[in-house]
Amino acid sequence: MIVRTDTREQIRAVAIELFSTLGFEKTSLREIAERLGFSKAALYYHFKSKNELAQSIVYPMKNDIDALIEEGTQGAIQPRDFFIRFFNIYYVHQDVFHILLRDASVLTAVDLEVWSREWLKASETILVGNTPTPEQRVRVLSAMAGLSRAVVLVTSLPVDVVRSAAVDAACGALGVAGPAGC
Repeated sequence: MIVRTDTREQIRAVAIELFSTLGFEKTSLREIAERLGFSKAALYYHFKSKNELAQSIVYPMKNDIDALIEEGTQGAIQPRDFFIRFFNIYYVHQDVFHILLRDASVLTAVDLEVWSREWLKASETILVGNTPTPEQRVRVLSAMAGLSRAVVLVTSLPVDVVRSAAVDAACGALGVAGPAGC
């Protein structure tokens, strides 16, 4: 049986590894190609630039978050469910966070800062309504930031334990802790 692998996925996997360990800025397309046994020209066939490669790594996370935000703005979603689903997206895409923690220069390739602000604004609306107080805005920010950091910084515990504690903490930060509120 012949197993066919997706070349773009192989390239992405090596890029994730190198971006996470060496940093985005210090990793060249030549290094990625060499690691794969490709010529640089073969790599350019799949990705025209390092920025395009970085976008292919970050955009799946963006698309998943955009879909959750869209669903949240279309109907009622309880804060706990929203936090659980956000945590799960962060967990699935934790490689993106590792790259960002290693070298924020990857932000030159994507608009993550802009997206983050948009997600935060939409999260405020979903979680506390259209006219949040300054305190509510800070609480939403604290809740969302805590979820993302728990995924990448608390790796010594089982993910279910981290998810449960992080979601409880997010609900507490939001000020709606307990079964009735969150």
